[in-house]
Amino acid sequence: MLILGIISFIYRIFRIFSYFLGYPYNKGIPFLIKTSDFFIPEHKTFWPTVQPTSNWFEVFITPWPQMNLIEKYKYKSFYLSFFIFEYKNINFLPNILSEFFQISLDNFNETDFLKSLRETLFVGSMTYTHMLNIRVTSSWFTKFNPFDFPWRYFCLLIDPFEDFMTSYLPAEFFQVSIELPFLLFVFGLIGDQINHIVYTMPYLPSEAKSSGIIVRRKLRKILIFQGLPLLWCKFAIPTLLKEFWSSRHPHILDYLNILMGDMSYTMLSDQLE
Repeated sequence: MLILGIISFIYRIFRIFSYFLGYPYNKGIPFLIKTSDFFIPEHKTFWPTVQPTSNWFEVFITPWPQMNLIEKYKYKSFYLSFFIFEYKNINFLPNILSEFFQISLDNFNETDFLKSLRETLFVGSMTYTHMLNIRVTSSWFTKFNPFDFPWRYFCLLIDPFEDFMTSYLPAEFFQVSIELPFLLFVFGLIGDQINHIVYTMPYLPSEAKSSGIIVRRKLRKILIFQGLPLLWCKFAIPTLLKEFWSSRHPHILDYLNILMGDMSYTMLSDQLE
């Protein structure tokens, strides 16, 4: 009887407190979370990735950093068309920047220059994080002189950023300097965001069309880039590309003539004879 009395007392106390929290009208957090028909995950990057060594140099120095890029898949409607899975954290270039690369710099496709630029930014940010790790680790040893050769070059590259952070961050947090860990966070975030960049050349990012595809019994949202690029209709097809088509793939020009009709005359007016 004593146990039943204790249980009854606890139950009454619970009812009193739960009444002020909105019970029974407020049921709390639901067990089943409603989700949309489309499943849009986040693009996850793993650093360092599992990279097997291929030579003795990589055994001692570690392999070259590899990127975890969002994969592009060919679409059959047009030979330049492709689609990508949509992610919550995907990064596109602004339309004005994408147009600048294509029109002003003649990068009408995802060329080696753009790939090298993205990889250089990624490797540079990862290399700098390694330097920050060495700088932070060396500060733990009181007898270590960071101004000796070759460690002084680390100071030349890191100390200006650290001094800049000092003017905006508190000097110490629980008697621990946080400038270098904050720089680690910033450059790590930059390297992570570079992995989410997708080049849409020769299309503009705004030309993406949303659709869906079933993958492993789940409806995944995709972004399709298909048809004739908008910049080609506005500025005509790049001359270098037309020269390549004329010499290697003349059937593409024939296809464009059939596809566009009279409009193709303006786009292909300077085609090589």
